[in-house]
Amino acid sequence: MVDLGEQLRAAGTKLPGRTLHLGSCAVLEDEDAVTTFRRAVGLKAITGFTEDVDWLESLAFELLLLDVLTYYRRVDAVERYIENNHKEFAKRLGFTLLRN
Repeated sequence: MVDLGEQLRAAGTKLPGRTLHLGSCAVLEDEDAVTTFRRAVGLKAITGFTEDVDWLESLAFELLLLDVLTYYRRVDAVERYIENNHKEFAKRLGFTLLRN
């Protein structure tokens, strides 16, 4: 995670106000590193999984997530929607949404 942040920073890449989803297994395990990365590239939020996930199950969840991310402008609304409608699914996958 830190390497990606350093590469993006070296290339002058900033993603202000954007939300980034990383679909790899357990990519958000280290919350401190993810927070450092998020701040370094200016992300509004970052989403992903803290667990090793089955690819088909995570794909199904990601389809739901991407639909919600494109529907709502505010990240807190995305969080509430996932909490209210897909809480157990998100929990099983170790889904995490980190934001400002």
